[in-house]
Amino acid sequence: MERYRRVSESPHARERLKFQAARGLAANTIEAYGRDLDCYLGFLETENIPFHSVIRPTIGAYIRSITQLDVPRVFEKGDGSKKHSRERTLQQHLTVVRLFMTS
Repeated sequence: MERYRRVSESPHARERLKFQAARGLAANTIEAYGRDLDCYLGFLETENIPFHSVIRPTIGAYIRSITQLDVPRVFEKGDGSKKHSRERTLQQHLTVVRLFMTS
């Protein structure tokens, strides 16, 4: 958790990450959850949006910001690999936001 400053600084985010770890998820899954949660909290911080003030348009703005990230990935050979990987990355970020916001 210390790897992710924003998660470490937020009691709510720390508890969510601990909860995910307590579920017995794989270490890589917890790592990805922490990284993406830190990214989301970073977006809120950059936009100066308090957690309790998040509304649907905020999530839309976050989604737009994610689509502009240059995320290094190892791609399989084939025409649709980059697109498919980007869609998986976006879905992963959205899942983290959904789990965090509904807790």
